[in-house]
Amino acid sequence: MNRNNMRHGGKKKKSNKRKQVNREYKVQIPTRTPGIPDTTVVDLKFRTDFVLRGSNPTSIRWITNGAYDADPALGGLKYQYFDVWSQFYSFNKVLSFEVDLTIVNIDIVPLNVTMCHTNSDPGVTGVGYPGYALQPYGFSTTIASYSGGGAKLHYKKRLTPRHVIGDQLSVTSDRYVGSDSANPADNTYFGLALFDQVTSLANGVAGTFICTARIKFFDRKKLDDTVFMKGKPKKGYYTQTTEGIREGQVSSDESPPPHFLPLPVGKKN
Repeated sequence: MNRNNMRHGGKKKKSNKRKQVNREYKVQIPTRTPGIPDTTVVDLKFRTDFVLRGSNPTSIRWITNGAYDADPALGGLKYQYFDVWSQFYSFNKVLSFEVDLTIVNIDIVPLNVTMCHTNSDPGVTGVGYPGYALQPYGFSTTIASYSGGGAKLHYKKRLTPRHVIGDQLSVTSDRYVGSDSANPADNTYFGLALFDQVTSLANGVAGTFICTARIKFFDRKKLDDTVFMKGKPKKGYYTQTTEGIREGQVSSDESPPPHFLPLPVGKKN
């Protein structure tokens, strides 16, 4: 019997040396953005400060179910972070919205104020606003003059597009669905109009309009190669593309960008 075996009771001593195994891993390339659910519901906010003066009557209105562009007059005023979520989803739909309006009369005369929620564009002249204010959820009041000391008005209301439209079938239509580059085909509006007893509004009102919308984003986008291939990866890292694994060829001491993933254990550089 071997002397080494005799020293350990006749049993062969096990080696502590580990066998090195080179493994090749097959990486499944995802076709959709990883870590992002199929649908997401978030609250996004739109805010703007304004001064309303000039012709008598005069008015201003905003779109309450279009997160891509909330201001039909100026255009291009998106809800905050809308562009971020649109990177992941193609379509969106406003489920509900909360209007928060504060106005201050900076004129020397009292002002008649009408507000309305409607699915028809109330326009910019203000002439038809008293009629719109008679519709459901409309509102009319008077603001005292600046010199009167009671010149401030605060209005807050939470609604759904169904409240404004009054028809469940219409609300479920694709015409009330927006995209990452356009508002829905049919819009709901919140409008504000001013009237007084003089020929023009010299100073009018100063105000802040805030609309917080609960928005459902859906139709998750597929991966775009350009998202993963910005810059050159460090050697030893690979990038995922629709064609498979693309390994980095440039050695660098800097850490790789977050969209470059480390090679699997055992992968030869």
